Amino acid sequence: MNRPHQRVALVTGAARGIGLEIAAELARSGMLVALADLGDSAAEAAQALQHSGFEVMSVTMDVTDEPSVAHAVATVTRRWAAPAVLVNNAGISRPAATLDTGLDDWNQVLAVNLTGPFLCSRACLPAMQDAGWGRVVMISSFNAKSAPVNGDNASYAASKAGLTGLIHNLAVEFGPSGITVNGIAPGIVDTALLRQAHTPERRAELVRRLPVGRFTTPAEIAATAAFLVSDGAASITGEIVNVNGGLYFD
Repeated sequence: MNRPHQRVALVTGAARGIGLEIAAELARSGMLVALADLGDSAAEAAQALQHSGFEVMSVTMDVTDEPSVAHAVATVTRRWAAPAVLVNNAGISRPAATLDTGLDDWNQVLAVNLTGPFLCSRACLPAMQDAGWGRVVMISSFNAKSAPVNGDNASYAASKAGLTGLIHNLAVEFGPSGITVNGIAPGIVDTALLRQAHTPERRAELVRRLPVGRFTTPAEIAATAAFLVSDGAASITGEIVNVNGGLYFD
């Protein structure tokens, strides 16, 4: 059903973590939100938001597969309207020392973290051009801007650094059409994955690096995304916003 009075947002990697928090925040702001992820993983998350009174849907999407991306965007468009907001959040990490990083892992990380945002953006931008309004937000990382914490994740750092070039190019190319393209560079975010990956001692060591004395929360990333897709951020484009508790300045 087409609802021209409500903007439609598509969030990739939305089944959990930062992506789910962004989807929830955009839904709270009044948008119709499509949660995209692999298989049926986004369906349960969408149902929970629906039970909270938000109008959301889930779609299956493999961001590395062009037909899958096209099908998901078409599904959202048929039900509501073409996405006016795209949040490219889907990402993976395969930490390993450079000499231990296999080519398959390297290619997979770049496929998800860099080719995926390219494919999703290319699928959504034409309708944004036609409407004369659009917002694209890429979830990057402080690893794209600064020395990594451990120096053992070259594929991830390279993929996120590549997003910077994509953001800048799209911002210049599509700015005349009323479309802004920005990134968010989170620092160390307090997620279940972080707690699983590090011991309490290691987490305490990481916190000591942060001037604010705590990890960033997914809600803080989501609030930044919500601002960047708002009308109030119409003059912000081509930026990669640090949300990192002071871990890195630029």
